[in-house]
Amino acid sequence: MLFRQCIGRAFASKGLGTMMTAVVSTRGRAKWFLAPIAATRFVSYASATNETANSPDPSASLPAKLRGSFQGLELTFLGTGAAAPSTKRNVSSIALRIGLAEHRKAASLWLFDVGEATQHQLCRSHLHMGRIERIFLTHLHGDHCFGLAGLLCGLGMNNNDNDASALVADSDAGEEDARRGPPLIHVYGPPGLRLLVRSSLGVGKAHPRLRLCMHEIVPPSCGMLKEWYEWSKKCNGDESRSSRQQWRTWTESLNSPITCRLPPLPFEEPGSDYFFRSRADVETDLPDPVTIGSIALKIVDDERGSVYVAPLQHSVPCFGYTVVEKVGAHRLNTEILREKYKLEAHPVFKDLKLGRRVLHPYDSNKWIEPAEVLLPPKAPRKVVILGDTCDSTLILPAARECQLLVHEATLGDELSHRARSVQHSTARMAGAFAKRVGVTGALALTHISARYDDQESKTSKHLLAEAQQAASGGRFTIFIAEDLQRVQVPWTQPQSNQSVASSGAESSVHECEAQMQAVS
Repeated sequence: MLFRQCIGRAFASKGLGTMMTAVVSTRGRAKWFLAPIAATRFVSYASATNETANSPDPSASLPAKLRGSFQGLELTFLGTGAAAPSTKRNVSSIALRIGLAEHRKAASLWLFDVGEATQHQLCRSHLHMGRIERIFLTHLHGDHCFGLAGLLCGLGMNNNDNDASALVADSDAGEEDARRGPPLIHVYGPPGLRLLVRSSLGVGKAHPRLRLCMHEIVPPSCGMLKEWYEWSKKCNGDESRSSRQQWRTWTESLNSPITCRLPPLPFEEPGSDYFFRSRADVETDLPDPVTIGSIALKIVDDERGSVYVAPLQHSVPCFGYTVVEKVGAHRLNTEILREKYKLEAHPVFKDLKLGRRVLHPYDSNKWIEPAEVLLPPKAPRKVVILGDTCDSTLILPAARECQLLVHEATLGDELSHRARSVQHSTARMAGAFAKRVGVTGALALTHISARYDDQESKTSKHLLAEAQQAASGGRFTIFIAEDLQRVQVPWTQPQSNQSVASSGAESSVHECEAQMQAVS
């Protein structure tokens, strides 16, 4: 009994990794606690779990349409502060949980920015670090990337075959996912990404047990940038112009390429370099309804979704990402199946979703026709996550009519001059951009300066009011993002309306092209 109490105290203080070491070292004497270990997520520590359980749910304040059970696309804010962590907010990081429940596949995690202590925030959340497959960096300012090296090392430790974490399976995963070899992690970011990772991990001689593939997104040349920028402004009916100082700072940041001469890491696999294309090259391709009228470039296309990237105006090369989920299979009309065929759940449902005619499992004289029980698939949802920016014009066409827009709101109106000088956005700028984009679900304000949390006279509620005023008339919810807040991305547009919207966008682009040719 005394042995059991001592081991239990050690587990509570040192976490699951120590638990499993004790399991191996004590062998048969410790079989009595294998069951509770298997039910514990391998990335959570006892102290963090207790802390999270006793704290209020940050998602409770969200509207009902943004809460609920996982429906295939979910955002978790791991850090919502600007520049440096505060007592209420960690620095920037967002986790996108993406997957199709009807396919019975475990959801993957895609991270956007990895500020310091992101790994700790993951331990405090409901997420599984072992599900991380892709990491996207908006830019290489420290508050967005200084946690990357530590996270990669942590992922490598958690995937050690000799560690008991390999024995712990995700409750949403299949049996074949319970044991996996070294995972492949894709990391995307601006030039300098390879130098950052190779130097930080190389100096420390880190050898995480994973396969790493790094992809650098090369910013457009100054000439290409100006061409796309002027054309996008014209098409979007925006006559405003950036100041000469802002334009000079933006172009100078693009003219300072960072090259990496360090050799690849032992666990690194070859990656790709992505280059933006000129308008002339884009016009020769088949039109993509997501990128019509935009410089946006597709960098990911897998069974879960597609990711597009476009440059944003900031003091260093910076990008925004648009994520479009893949359309799922046809849905079943469960009401007809329940009332007419007396079926609640059955393996034949899989064949019906694939459009196959099936024999009723309990009546050999009755056939079930797929046309009778199939509903059209839901429209794919779109999530737009922007990095630091004072002008997001270039991503506007690819962000149009998104269900969720994540936009920085570093400062308020009283410091708008300061925001523009450091090429950041105010809450009012975020609300105005969301209205221009035509967001159909919600606008999340993030990257909040600590001055709005630490002073009673300047709370984040002032930022919310300014954004709501700028977005007056828009049909979407606006909220201030909080650390560890979970947001379910809503379905807000039927499939038929989306196709109409896409065709309308395409026609407006053609009209703009005709106007530009007439002027020239």
